[in-house]
Amino acid sequence: MFRQFPDPDMGSNLQKHCFFLALLLYLIFPQSSVLRAAALPPDLDENPETVQRMLHDKSELEQSLLSCEAELKKTPENPVLLRKCAYLHYLLGWLYGEKVDKKKHFFSLLKYAKQAYYLSPENYRSFLLLTVANAKTINYLQPGDQVRMVHKLLKDTKTLLLRKHDDPDVFYLLGWLNFKVGRISSIQKFLASVLFGGLPENLTVENGFTFLNRAETLKPDSVVYVYDLGLFYLRTNQKEQALVQFQKAQSMKTLTLQDRIYRRKTTEQINQLYKTLNKQLVSALKN
Repeated sequence: MFRQFPDPDMGSNLQKHCFFLALLLYLIFPQSSVLRAAALPPDLDENPETVQRMLHDKSELEQSLLSCEAELKKTPENPVLLRKCAYLHYLLGWLYGEKVDKKKHFFSLLKYAKQAYYLSPENYRSFLLLTVANAKTINYLQPGDQVRMVHKLLKDTKTLLLRKHDDPDVFYLLGWLNFKVGRISSIQKFLASVLFGGLPENLTVENGFTFLNRAETLKPDSVVYVYDLGLFYLRTNQKEQALVQFQKAQSMKTLTLQDRIYRRKTTEQINQLYKTLNKQLVSALKN
């Protein structure tokens, strides 16, 4: 949630625009889905897919985090442990976090990611994890800082692709960044330009689809990528295409903890879509 803005009825027109833009940015970056990120390797010698296959529920994640943080107290400048603790906070905040817990986990993710990057700035995964941490905490910034962070996220994801051109997680981040910003109206973009210097150009919904499709191509066994592509179709009112994606996700093997959670979400989306499409069919037949 945003920090309190001055009462727009008591201030100048600029304050009124600030209040409006605060609401706008809240809609762009809702807390429940602040630029989701896919599974990220916590370090070079530990595969996150393996980590997730060993963890079956929230309690096991929490126990793993407690053990990791206990080890980190013994060697606080260990970048491998910092990345692992950051990754576990990321999973807890993303998959299970609710309001206060989500915010707590995402800022712990940011704290550990910053420390890991400070100790190993040359490490690709440290940079990747810090970029995801910035994406996950953007909603808790003030509006002007959010706009500036969008610029930083775009710059950092491009830098990541220069270092590793075939990383599906980076394409996934770019997909959501383009999709979210691309859906903002021209009037809203104008307000952002007047108040905060403007959002980056060439971030479009079409590019969002392109990048997310690229992520799915690079990692075809990811239930999350397939599911979120379905969300893209659903949020652009392409219900039949959304249903195809959700059905595809539902038929996939669940290899990781996040896959299992997202497969359950897929079933819910399919049931809701069937209800919506049946209502539309009945309405069309009546007419």
